Amino acid sequence: MIHFPEADPVVAFAAPDDWEAKEKNGSLFVLSPDGEGVIVELSTLEAKTGETKAAIEEAKKTISEFKDLKYGDLVETTSNTLDVTLLSADGEDKHGEASINLMLLGAPEAEHPVLVSMIFTKEGKEKYSEGSNLITKSLQPSPKAKTAKPDKDEADAEKAGDVQKFAYPAKGKADYSLEFPADWTLETTDEGAHVVSADKGIGMNIVMVDMADIKVAVESMKKKVGADYDSVDWSDPVEHFDAARKVKFASHDGNAMDGDTTYKVTFAQFAKKGSGKFMIILTQAPEKAMTANGEALMKILLSFK
Repeated sequence: MIHFPEADPVVAFAAPDDWEAKEKNGSLFVLSPDGEGVIVELSTLEAKTGETKAAIEEAKKTISEFKDLKYGDLVETTSNTLDVTLLSADGEDKHGEASINLMLLGAPEAEHPVLVSMIFTKEGKEKYSEGSNLITKSLQPSPKAKTAKPDKDEADAEKAGDVQKFAYPAKGKADYSLEFPADWTLETTDEGAHVVSADKGIGMNIVMVDMADIKVAVESMKKKVGADYDSVDWSDPVEHFDAARKVKFASHDGNAMDGDTTYKVTFAQFAKKGSGKFMIILTQAPEKAMTANGEALMKILLSFK
């Protein structure tokens, strides 16, 4: 994960291995492999958190070099417990036509929002969509944030009943482990575990699969999931390698319909160097349940070891 700002991290995100990240004058730039197709810039705004109007005007000034700017509608939402204000625009500079996404991110207890500017050339928007989507989807509060409450020691947390742990294998040194809230239901099985959130809105299945069988297993699970809904629209898989934890990660996301209800379906696929098993986490929930349990889900994924 990449953290910003470096001295006092507020947000964190993942980027493709072949994209370059470099810091300049307090801002962080992340560039697509060609150096110009997609330019991502992270900076801290002078406006304070909650001063949305001032923050938007400040963000617009950062792209004042573009001509004939045409802005889309302002969108306010939440993602991975971040408050997100999104403003898109089309414009033109000396290099030609450009598409721009301005994202104002408000992290828990952060004094100032972080601005994420994503500038795409006409060709880069399509060519590097997978990489830019990885960055956007993975944006989250940094676990290193000084403003965040410090985590308890694992043993103290378990003794206090704050978390419960799934580990594989269950005995001896674990190749994989995850922590879940104490009030969630965690039932282990021969192949992994079944987990249900306290409000019954989130259902998760953890399945351990032999390395050689992973492709067959994923397609088989997708087929079984598809049979439970009227329709499932799968997006292209997004892959990432976390060098710090030596884990290869792939996410298969889908929007499923059951009558008039929209469900979010996600396969999170983990491969750890030295292990003969893949861990697959299948998460299914209505959109409202995903939002309500967003913070808990993020903590679960961040607890992965």
